[in-house]
Amino acid sequence: MIRPLNDFVLVEREKEPEKTVGGLYIPDQAKEKPTLGRVLAVGPGKSVTSDLIDELDGLLSICETGVEDEKVMSPQLLDALKSVAARLRMRAPSVTAGARVVFGKFSGNAVTVDERECQIMREEEIYGVVEE
Repeated sequence: MIRPLNDFVLVEREKEPEKTVGGLYIPDQAKEKPTLGRVLAVGPGKSVTSDLIDELDGLLSICETGVEDEKVMSPQLLDALKSVAARLRMRAPSVTAGARVVFGKFSGNAVTVDERECQIMREEEIYGVVEE
C-alpha cells in the first residue's frame, strides 16, 4: 500500500459498467473515465505558512526566553501555545479513507497498487464527498 504524503490522496476509480441498461456491450474505446472512486489512503495534511504564524513563533520565543531574566508565562501555558502553533502549521485533510468521492476525468496520476489501477491526486482535485 502507498502512504500518501502531505495533502495527497490515493483513490481507486469505480469500474464502468460493461454493458448498457438495454444489454448492449460497450467497447473499451467508447467508455468514459469514471469520475467516482473510493479513497484508499490520505496524507497527513497540507503545510500552511503565513505571517500570522511567523509572528506567533516570534512571540513564543520571547515568552520562552523571558524579559530581563523574568519568565513571562508558566511553562504549562507555553507548552499549550506551542501545541496550538504546531497544529496551525498543518491543515488536516477533509476526506478520510473509505469515503466515496467525485473528481475530474483527468485528475491525478495513475499508479498501480497491489495490482489495482488507482489515482494519486491532491485533495484540492477532489470536488466532493458522496454522502451515503
